[in-house]
Amino acid sequence: MKVLQLSKSSKPNESEENPSAKLLKPNSDPVNIIIVRPFSRQISTRLANTRVTPNQVTLAALLSAVTASLLVVFSHSLAGAVAAALLIQLYIILDCADGELARLKGMKSDFGKWFDGVTDNVSTGLLIFAFSLRAASALGQIGYVVGFLAEVGFFTAKLSYQYGELVYAKAKAKAEAARRATAANKKPMAPQRITLFSIARSFSHGVQVLLFALGALLSLHFAVLVIMAVWANVVWVGRVFKYHKTRD
Repeated sequence: MKVLQLSKSSKPNESEENPSAKLLKPNSDPVNIIIVRPFSRQISTRLANTRVTPNQVTLAALLSAVTASLLVVFSHSLAGAVAAALLIQLYIILDCADGELARLKGMKSDFGKWFDGVTDNVSTGLLIFAFSLRAASALGQIGYVVGFLAEVGFFTAKLSYQYGELVYAKAKAKAEAARRATAANKKPMAPQRITLFSIARSFSHGVQVLLFALGALLSLHFAVLVIMAVWANVVWVGRVFKYHKTRD
């Protein structure tokens, strides 16, 4: 009895079986997949046949974050807290939708990637600043101090990553080639140690934004600042040690 075999060309493509598969980034974190992507996909698929561009969606995300920041600072009512939390979530939804729309329309570009990264950093920086003002209005100078640590830590962590990727590009490529060679030879890979740095590094952008939304809704502005300050400074200090050990 002959056994029918499917050739590689006859095997259904994953994106053809599930059109929404190509909307996801390979490194999408669980928070985004579970909480954000169901909403962002609704937006991106509806905008796919319109004249709206991914960069316009990125700009809308930035405006959502700016409006949310203003509400955090100037509105002390329950309605203002709810609106701020919803706008913060709208920001991360649109932040995911712009990339999805770019992939759907085939409009991915270096400028779009740069613009998205800049607006992400500006939005997070504005939210930290707004939370600092709100915490200071309730607790005094300690709110400014912790807010300053969170703000400086956040941007230092971002810059340390970007310059690290630039300076240590060769070493990173060499390490990646060694990792692939080990996997190809089916050699057991060295177990990765769980450290404070590895835990802090897993604190993804989606988790951060969710934390901001909950903080705005529950008026936990100072608590969110403390978490952000600890996370950001652990990350950049950890990268200092990581890059110091790296050899070209």
